[in-house]
Amino acid sequence: NKDKPIHTPLDEIDQCCQTYETCKIVEKSDTIPYPYKASFEDGTIECLNNKNTKAHHQCQCDLELAQCLHKRQSEYTTNLLYISDNKCNPGVVLNFDDLLTNITSKNIPEVYHNFTFTGGHYTVGKDLTNPTRPSGYATAMVSSPNVLYSQNQMTIKRTDGQPFSVVSFSAAAAFVPNLKLTVVGTRQYSPIVFNETVFLQITTRQNVELNWSGIDMLTFTGTGGKSYPAYSEKCGDCHFAIDDLRFRL
Repeated sequence: NKDKPIHTPLDEIDQCCQTYETCKIVEKSDTIPYPYKASFEDGTIECLNNKNTKAHHQCQCDLELAQCLHKRQSEYTTNLLYISDNKCNPGVVLNFDDLLTNITSKNIPEVYHNFTFTGGHYTVGKDLTNPTRPSGYATAMVSSPNVLYSQNQMTIKRTDGQPFSVVSFSAAAAFVPNLKLTVVGTRQYSPIVFNETVFLQITTRQNVELNWSGIDMLTFTGTGGKSYPAYSEKCGDCHFAIDDLRFRL
């Protein structure tokens, strides 16, 4: 199903982490601190101390997490968003549905889930300003009532300036076919630069998997698009719509 967001691999990895958090809740008796695991050249881990101690239990949780993530690593590449020592990386999906529904459009709040959007707006799925013309707002929407859109260019940063990872998003052209959407991920004072170009349609939702880590700014730019009846070719018609922006912090 082309319309289904491609999130299953990451959801399975998240399950590894949820199991890990549950594992850590189980209380065991304390013991004097000393090394409780050893790593070997082949990557295996051995838990060293008494099975009734908290340290041993923590080691067992670590071991199960490492095995779970390693299994997924052999199947998918998306777990590159987890750091190398097998710690879990919390994630967030922004769908804008918690914002007050607006019948036309409204700016994304200055701070939204600890992200700052410049050039970002949200609206309902149907283009109520001209309900008879084709609109990709509803196409891009994964869940109602709201969808993110930009008139031409939008940047996203964390409000604390810290780096983040972008996993994926769903998108469609708002008004013109074959809209060129360029996505760039950068980090200040760093050579890290990611870029991806996709061509969006009005009637087809595109699920874009990026899996970029270590960026502190994400830029979306819409350009071009085919001539379409009742539209000019100016960038006033370079609107694009996005939903289910998935980040790792």
